[in-house]
Amino acid sequence: MRVAPGGASRPHRHEALEGIVVLEGELVDSDGTVFRAGDCVAYQAGSAHHTASPGGCTMLVWTNGAITAAEADDAPQDLAGARSSVNWHEADFSLYPSLPANGDPIYWADVACQNSDTGEGFYVVQFPPGAASALHEHMGNEEFTILQGELIDPDGAVYRSGDCVSLEPGTKHFSRSPNGCVTVACISAPLRTIHTRKKKAA
Repeated sequence: MRVAPGGASRPHRHEALEGIVVLEGELVDSDGTVFRAGDCVAYQAGSAHHTASPGGCTMLVWTNGAITAAEADDAPQDLAGARSSVNWHEADFSLYPSLPANGDPIYWADVACQNSDTGEGFYVVQFPPGAASALHEHMGNEEFTILQGELIDPDGAVYRSGDCVSLEPGTKHFSRSPNGCVTVACISAPLRTIHTRKKKAA
């Protein structure tokens, strides 16, 4: 989404989780918080607010449900309980939860994970060079964007920085990154690990 300089949204309410990533420029929330390039921001279901961009901005936007109109008075001055954010350039990455015992190490920075056992939610994922995910199936939609580096799917598709990818429910795959990458993902339903990939003997 590209917001022209001086552009602003009307007051609105999120009926489900929404995630955004600011790619360029600045976005100002209704409580005065300023989000800049690299900020990954999540709004919980039921949150109401409005945004503006005095200088213009470009951002990625995901939503898992309807966005409805709200009255200006419904947008609280304090969004701390309904909003969370991480700047992926400065994030403290930790080992991704629920990795298979013999899986490659993959790291994450939680923005708004709804269930760490099933992978549902909105978060940043870091693949070290040579790492690959376990073979898994998506029970719902998955959308992700490559923020840095390259990611390769088993059909040979190569996703590079700036690519936005959508995987339908029922998709089975694993991904690998020969040189490392950083992605941001919005997972709407559980991931089911099918089996772990065996590493080749040295």
